Amino acid sequence: MMRVMPSLSPPDSPMARPVGRVWRRGLWPAMIVAVLVSAPLWAQTDETIFREFRFDFSTPGARANAMGRAFVGLSDEATAAYNNPAGLAVLSAPEFSFEFRQTDNEYSPLTGNESFELIAGFPETDSSRLSGLTFASVSVSRGRYNLNAFYTNQLNYRRSRSDITTEWIKSGDGVSFSYINGFDVGVIRLDTYGLSLSNRIGRLSWGASLGVSELDLRYSYRTSLASNDILIQDQVRSTSDHQTTKLTFVFGLMYQVSDQLSLAFSAKRLPKFTFTEQVYNRQQNALPDLPENRTPTSVNFKAPDSYQFGAAWRPNDFWTIVGEINWVQYQQLSDNMTVLSTPEVEGMLGQFDTADFKNSNEPSLHLGAEFLWPRGRHIFAVRSGLFRESDHNTRFVGEPAPDAENLEELQIFYDIQKFIYNVSGDNDSLLGYTFGLGYVFNNKVQIDTAYVASEDFDALVSSVLYRF
Repeated sequence: MMRVMPSLSPPDSPMARPVGRVWRRGLWPAMIVAVLVSAPLWAQTDETIFREFRFDFSTPGARANAMGRAFVGLSDEATAAYNNPAGLAVLSAPEFSFEFRQTDNEYSPLTGNESFELIAGFPETDSSRLSGLTFASVSVSRGRYNLNAFYTNQLNYRRSRSDITTEWIKSGDGVSFSYINGFDVGVIRLDTYGLSLSNRIGRLSWGASLGVSELDLRYSYRTSLASNDILIQDQVRSTSDHQTTKLTFVFGLMYQVSDQLSLAFSAKRLPKFTFTEQVYNRQQNALPDLPENRTPTSVNFKAPDSYQFGAAWRPNDFWTIVGEINWVQYQQLSDNMTVLSTPEVEGMLGQFDTADFKNSNEPSLHLGAEFLWPRGRHIFAVRSGLFRESDHNTRFVGEPAPDAENLEELQIFYDIQKFIYNVSGDNDSLLGYTFGLGYVFNNKVQIDTAYVASEDFDALVSSVLYRF
């Protein structure tokens, strides 16, 4: 959910720089100013907030996370209530489970590349640590039916950063610009509360979940972009304090091919939320940047739908091997974003729309294994796995129309936007590994831990399950 917000700061903006301080070659500056004098001068976004949070669509429970985060094909405990409720039909006794998770995220700074070089300022790498209860469920069984009540957290993002000022120069053209970015995210959080019902008919099990998803947002965002080599003077401020709820639906199937092999499918339909953001846009509002001068703006947030295909193979009583393909529709984030733009005028350049932004839609691949070591009434477990998941960060991919007038000058605007937006580079996937231990006493109390590590986050997961 990225919003393009063009704005124009006044001539005495604190972002101003001495005219032509870096770029004084020929008549290029005058030519570009002449071309863009009646155009919207730039487009800024609150991209730092919304491009870097991560959804968590893995099956809850430390056992599932330790097995490469692949569990849809197994789903043989109450932690599967939301990701594949069909698996609950195999349960014969009531179960209660809950999960605690600690996640450490690291965020890349804006760094130079072959096209842009840092000439002033110090971009900073920052990180965040979030922890808390992320799942709980209780299930009861009667005959071939199972009923489960659950809570799950799919998104939890809190982060704050003071304003950081950097200045950059574009290689070859010598265009320089300065960029200020800062934000305070109290919370961007998505929680779901719901009920699951499952039933077993011979070797086939089905399950459905109906939940209420609550989106909670409290944040403020600040950004400025300026250049005296080309006509860029921007200033945007935005805030939101909003809660909204919508329905969520999950459907799952599981087929027991044999005593050793099971196959499963799960589909999730998540809501499209609409909330209000208070926006101060200097180009559209010449009044001072005060709360009462900010414009209420309706924006969209689509939580991505997803489809999972999984398999579980038990060659004997001690080993279980699981695999999963998880296809999360991350492209829905940019397809449903709200683009804010100035009214069209003749000769307008630099107008961006949803087609200029994309999210990777590649499926995630997961593989894991579990080894059990029974000792009387005690069972010890060792688990590990690997995964490659799609990096769903929203990226700017727009290019000016090939037949656009003054194409070379216009390309500069797109290049700068792409540079600022695509902080995380061009990688479409993230690699990770998992490891975990488990202990079961008398087939009633189950305690599991898992460590999940990937290229941009680490997670420590603990869960407890009790069978009545």
